[in-house]
Amino acid sequence: MKISEASEVGLSSLAFGLAKFLAQESSDGREAHAPAEVIFSSFEDLTRDEIKGALYELKILHLVDIVELTGKKFPSIRVKERLFFFFDYLIYGNDPEEDAIALARLCLEKSGTVPVAALHKDIQWDLRRFNPALSALIARLPVKRVSREHSQDYSARYFLILDEDRAMLRRLVAVGGGS
Repeated sequence: MKISEASEVGLSSLAFGLAKFLAQESSDGREAHAPAEVIFSSFEDLTRDEIKGALYELKILHLVDIVELTGKKFPSIRVKERLFFFFDYLIYGNDPEEDAIALARLCLEKSGTVPVAALHKDIQWDLRRFNPALSALIARLPVKRVSREHSQDYSARYFLILDEDRAMLRRLVAVGGGS
């Protein structure tokens, strides 16, 4: 999804700015813990309540998860992959959905098991661009065909492409989205 301003997704300008900050802070474009101390110190001109309110706006759109911990100064914050789908085009000019189509084209040249590291090497993108596209692609595959084994760099080590997946990938490439 390509967005250019807060009103397009129903966010306050503070929540929009916070989302952009969180997307830019990610070095690899994967779902991950976001250090609350960094967030709160980066927006020190705002009150804790203002920042928490903006974080909860992001939670409503499933862009982050927040867990309030009793006795802790800061909540636990986890950036979700969906945040990158919304904000990468705005920040980097990359649309993870369009990038997933490029990955689908490469996958059509492969059969059976697709090692994610080899796919990454073939496409020659940095991790920050590759991982959101990979997430968009593997979200279209049946869960049982995607490795649950995580690696240091990727959310899956490999996935399996069967004939029915190949049909879906061809359709994705042909129509530029959907399945």
